[in-house]
Amino acid sequence: MTTRAGLGTLLLLLPLVLAIPSPSPSVLPTFPRYTLTDLGTFPGGDQSYAWAISETGAVVGGTTGSDGMRAFLWTRQDGMVPLPCPAGRPYCIARDVNANLQVAGSAWETPMDTPGHAVRWSGGAPKDLGTLGSGLQSEAWGINRAGTVVGYSWTGSGIGPHAFVYDDARGMVDLSGDPGAAYDINDAGEIAGHEVAGDGDHAFLWGDGTALEFSGVSGLTNTYALAVNEEGRVAGYARSSSLGSERVVRSGFTGALENLGGLGDRNRGWGINRLGDVVGEARFTDGTVRAVLYTDATGMQDLHLYLDPAIGWFLFAATDINDAGQIVGYGSDPATGRTHAFLLSPPSYTGVPADLMITAPDADTVRLSWAPPMGADSYRVYATTDRFAPFPWDVVGTTTDTWFDLRGHLSDGADHFYVVRAISHGLEGPMSGVAVKAAVDMTYDPGRTNIAWLSLPYRSGISRASDLAALIGKDRIDVIGKWDATRQESTVYYHTGGPWRGVDFPIESGDGLYMGLRTSFSLVLLGTDGPQSLTFSKNAGPMGSAAWTGLPFTGAYRHASDLAAELGPGRVVEVGKWDPATQSSLHWSWTGSEWAGTDFGVAPGDGVYFVVASDFVWTPRVVAPTAP
Repeated sequence: MTTRAGLGTLLLLLPLVLAIPSPSPSVLPTFPRYTLTDLGTFPGGDQSYAWAISETGAVVGGTTGSDGMRAFLWTRQDGMVPLPCPAGRPYCIARDVNANLQVAGSAWETPMDTPGHAVRWSGGAPKDLGTLGSGLQSEAWGINRAGTVVGYSWTGSGIGPHAFVYDDARGMVDLSGDPGAAYDINDAGEIAGHEVAGDGDHAFLWGDGTALEFSGVSGLTNTYALAVNEEGRVAGYARSSSLGSERVVRSGFTGALENLGGLGDRNRGWGINRLGDVVGEARFTDGTVRAVLYTDATGMQDLHLYLDPAIGWFLFAATDINDAGQIVGYGSDPATGRTHAFLLSPPSYTGVPADLMITAPDADTVRLSWAPPMGADSYRVYATTDRFAPFPWDVVGTTTDTWFDLRGHLSDGADHFYVVRAISHGLEGPMSGVAVKAAVDMTYDPGRTNIAWLSLPYRSGISRASDLAALIGKDRIDVIGKWDATRQESTVYYHTGGPWRGVDFPIESGDGLYMGLRTSFSLVLLGTDGPQSLTFSKNAGPMGSAAWTGLPFTGAYRHASDLAAELGPGRVVEVGKWDPATQSSLHWSWTGSEWAGTDFGVAPGDGVYFVVASDFVWTPRVVAPTAP
């Protein structure tokens, strides 16, 4: 992830140095026509509002109807899906979504109780994040790929809310101890928001123990950062001390705020992408509200200029824009006269190559295949041997087909990770998922036992114990086991020289598997991973609560401490790994005050277990390279 230089310096108070006017009408380009998708409402609903879009085109927001506000997640595959409100808080709204489809928002008890409590949804399940101190209300506005959430919360003392950051390791933490709010966080952990000071409100960018403060622009003394992109540039608005005028602002590469102007009397920038394009709204004194888009090429423009007038929609606000140029917001649907959430896609936009698969057509070749997205002219295939490598990865080929062969990759003994991007009119679209070819070495020693725990890619095409047995062969293994955490014992599929016996059990994503080795060999595994919710339960009574699990091969974890920090001692009190060389386990354990033991590395194919402390649902994070 690229971040802007200079954030790690001392606290800075930055004056205005730039003000960018819109181009004169004589040089305005012809505006491209965007495609508008009406995201609709739930059955029986009357209005909907979109608040954020992910890099893969997932949209979140809220819909209203007779039963009040409800949060939603929209994808092109599934349409609008409800996100359940937490128990006891039947009203909820979603404000942001990450690449793993984790969602941040809030939920409240009664129509008058807004904003209620901050909420994070993982795998569709809501979690009430609580409040700071003895505060009664909080609201979440931003979430990054790691699942870290930001927002604001009342504290139970003092005036006004405080900006907070929430992660599983620390819970909800006050960002600065002063009144303010946080609205967005990027994957590098940089947080956009504002603090209340004696001379007015000041936009801030917090990151890694530092804080970058932005002063007002000419004539507009109060500043607010509502969004931050992956380069660490913020967008928001600046307001006059009389509260009568607001203009959209963006931080430049010099660090100072730029006045991007506006069309109405009060203008706000709600979203910014990697290119620095900003979307927002312009409010006029007559009550009119219009969605706006700022680009360096066109300046600040009414977003209606990008629509075919025959569509007839009136766009009230644009709330977010992703790196592919897709824009979300809400406007008036001419068919109903009601406010509906919308998605705008630029004409050069191409979707994500979906359903990425990896197979072996022969003994030396890896084949990638995918479903074609709308608008694709061709595809570019990227590869790396290090799943944590920053993008761009190596370009291994370009094709107009929906498949690509990589000769030599199957038999070279190395791990490979692959992504595909569609190209339309010379521009690349968003990333596909990540496919993996992994070579897992199994070592047999006649002088000891030879148990080897194993995980599989979540989508590997191996669905039963017999599939894995056929892939490896009877001469190499004699047992395949699956751990049953509920019974705290194994289910086995085995042979003693004759046919396979026992239970030909199903293999599901995240299962903990082991094998009994008869010889040394290298196992080549192919597959893809994606967001997958795994359920863990603490067993009652004296029964243990060990849960062997399979981590995704494209997982975002390097060490046991990464897993421990994400899950926390409230959910697991030990993270372990089987060491086949010593035929024993390595332990990273919670002592009651700290984690201790062996902070072992996590590699594709490793067998890992947790000692569960409470019931929980967890969606392991996967690597997802980000590119402009």
